[in-house]
Amino acid sequence: MKWKEPTFGPTPLLKALMGANARRKAQAADLEGEQKKLNLTYPDWAKDWIRKYKEAWYMAEACGDKEGMKRAAKLAEGFRDKLRAMEKMPPWAQEQMQKQTVRWMEANEVGNVREMKAAGEAGQGIRDKLIMIDNLKQKSPDQAKLLDDLTAKWYYANDKNSVPQEDVGRYSNSQEAKADYTKQAQGIIIKHELNKEKEKEKEKAKIPDAKVVDNVLISKEQLELLFKESKHFQAGKVTDEMIINLNTVLRRYIVDGCTDEGKIKMRIRHFLAQCLHESRVGIIEKYNGNPDDYFKNIDGGAKYRGAGYIQLTGKSNYQAFANFMKKQEIVEEGYSFVAKNYAWEAAGFWWRDNDMNANVDNGDSLKQISNAVNRGPKKKNSDLNPNGWVERQNAYKLVCEVIK
Repeated sequence: MKWKEPTFGPTPLLKALMGANARRKAQAADLEGEQKKLNLTYPDWAKDWIRKYKEAWYMAEACGDKEGMKRAAKLAEGFRDKLRAMEKMPPWAQEQMQKQTVRWMEANEVGNVREMKAAGEAGQGIRDKLIMIDNLKQKSPDQAKLLDDLTAKWYYANDKNSVPQEDVGRYSNSQEAKADYTKQAQGIIIKHELNKEKEKEKEKAKIPDAKVVDNVLISKEQLELLFKESKHFQAGKVTDEMIINLNTVLRRYIVDGCTDEGKIKMRIRHFLAQCLHESRVGIIEKYNGNPDDYFKNIDGGAKYRGAGYIQLTGKSNYQAFANFMKKQEIVEEGYSFVAKNYAWEAAGFWWRDNDMNANVDNGDSLKQISNAVNRGPKKKNSDLNPNGWVERQNAYKLVCEVIK
């Protein structure tokens, strides 16, 4: 019988000492310097949560718990992403997002999945309202401001259970005020939607029907319309070369030998909808602060950040693409080379390489397709909504209107 050295977990006393040391380190953290480095401001309420996640990370480190360290780092970075988004929001939205963010984090601490889901849905509802106001601002700034004011007053009446100061005397109680704010807001939204439909009809009259034909699957006019309506960063910048590249990629990776026109149409619709969303603000993934820090959790680091119309991410994906294209510069130079030379090609390669055509042919829902793109093909059946779920739905609806 061979002697084995006995192993023991940390004793209660040792755990207490480790916990105290983790708290001490978290409290001593230089948050001012961190904020400058990240170009991000932590509100007072957020600092306690940042320190909590640091404490969790230090405790996991002391225990040699690498998964715990990753989990704490991921929670902290997700929280910072929310703070970055909140900085750009109006005061009422910041207040509401703070409530739902804290609600989610408190629920996460005790493993209350139902409450986490409810907080996530409430947060998405706030983002949807902001998107509506932002869209309205492009056409009618005055109406957008009125909708913003009504939304702010509705939340005030709901949270405080009282009428906003400027409307005291106009309403007898908060319920009456909320009902009228809702009625006014709905009137603005309905009018806006009707105007949008009229504008779309005018645009459709200017271009030929979008049909799948032998050589040109997507015309220049159709792509210009898709970019314009989705507020894509390349709206008004469509070139003949871009159209040639896109159609080549569609034939090679999306059609991919298929002869069923119905299936081809659905494949193209889903592919373009995801491309519109993934690349709306650029064909290179955006970041805040130091790129090496921001992309440290990506396979291979910042060099292999998202690039292309469906953002190819991670060294292993870059290597697979390089091997397929027989171009090792893809791996050697990274994201800038892909974005400059293979923006459409990288998207098409990823799509086919991950069996997305088969998913579409098998009738996968838009949510499943979106989760496969956003979370990874293995997580396509996740109950969670993909990031940018409302925008992805809008993009798909737009593509379906253009490709009939």
